[in-house]
Amino acid sequence: EAFVKIREQAKAYLEMKGELISGLNLINNTNLDYFPLKNKAEIFRLKGDFLLKLNDCENANVAYSNAIGLFKQLPKGWISWGNYCDM
Repeated sequence: EAFVKIREQAKAYLEMKGELISGLNLINNTNLDYFPLKNKAEIFRLKGDFLLKLNDCENANVAYSNAIGLFKQLPKGWISWGNYCDM
């Protein structure tokens, strides 16, 4: 499935030194029209993770908020946003 491939690629980019921009570009260029809300929310959560690692805290907050707004039953979304708020 396309979502699994994108999610795994993004997670790999998060762990690779110097690849944060590539990972964020992957997320930003993903067409979300075909994904269910839960998957869209996970994409926004990952976007928040990239933005946070790039020290763009304001936009990371927006991405986490969008993730939870799309799908409130996203445990990783709440955890990511909570960790951000605890910083």
